[in-house]
Amino acid sequence: KGMGCSPIMARYLFDALYELEAEDYALRLLTNELDRGWMNMIRFGTTIVSEAWDIKYKRNMTWNQPTGATPAYIIPRKIFGIEPLEPSFRKILIKPQPGDLEQAEIKHPTIRGSIEIKFQNRGDIFSMDVKLPANTQSDICLPKKFREYSLFKDGETVKGREQKNHVLIKNVSPGEHSFEIKKEESL
Repeated sequence: KGMGCSPIMARYLFDALYELEAEDYALRLLTNELDRGWMNMIRFGTTIVSEAWDIKYKRNMTWNQPTGATPAYIIPRKIFGIEPLEPSFRKILIKPQPGDLEQAEIKHPTIRGSIEIKFQNRGDIFSMDVKLPANTQSDICLPKKFREYSLFKDGETVKGREQKNHVLIKNVSPGEHSFEIKKEESL
């Protein structure tokens, strides 16, 4: 049904889509340019986000309704997969769900410093550069797009633990790291 809900309820729709691993569809909804989407709000001049998708849906709406700012939540938490596992981001999960998005980068503030992530999602390779702040530790999950794959951390082959559609690398230390998962040709 597309964006059949209000902007305020969209967060729950997106939580469900990412939980069901429907990230391609979620990305299409997030970036749609129809009248029921955030691009339409930009077109009609809202200051942050509006209470409804368009004035035709609610004539007396506010044009500054932060509870409908779902993209500010979805981009870091779902597309980049940044989730605190322990209080104050002492331990972090990074589990991107990029869908069809070919590349993206983010600098996400936390109380311990910024988490920086940059990924490329093309064809037979998903690569990601991560910069973790001091006094943190992270579990990194890379999207498992292939049945047979090679997994690399900082240029070295590593083993990960498969979890549904991701491959987990546990206990990554602070600092800068590169990760890559690429399709391995079967013989």
